[in-house]
Amino acid sequence: MASAPPVFDDDMDPSHLAELDFGTAFAAPTDCPDCGSSRLTAQDAGDRTDFSCDDCRAEWAFRLGRIVRVTAGHAVPEPR
Repeated sequence: MASAPPVFDDDMDPSHLAELDFGTAFAAPTDCPDCGSSRLTAQDAGDRTDFSCDDCRAEWAFRLGRIVRVTAGHAVPEPR
């Protein structure tokens, strides 16, 4: 049995538009997620850029759009 196509009222628009701020979404972190310090330093990690906190020494990398903590010299873990 074939399903009927959706029915829309004249006033109902089936699409939705949202304004996205990609600059903010993909910007480098400004504060350490652990201690909140603004003293982050970018580190060249070959195919990506990691960030290290000058205060607490935590190291961070972007993975699948999220920032995750990494250990120097180790592979970046998958986000949970």
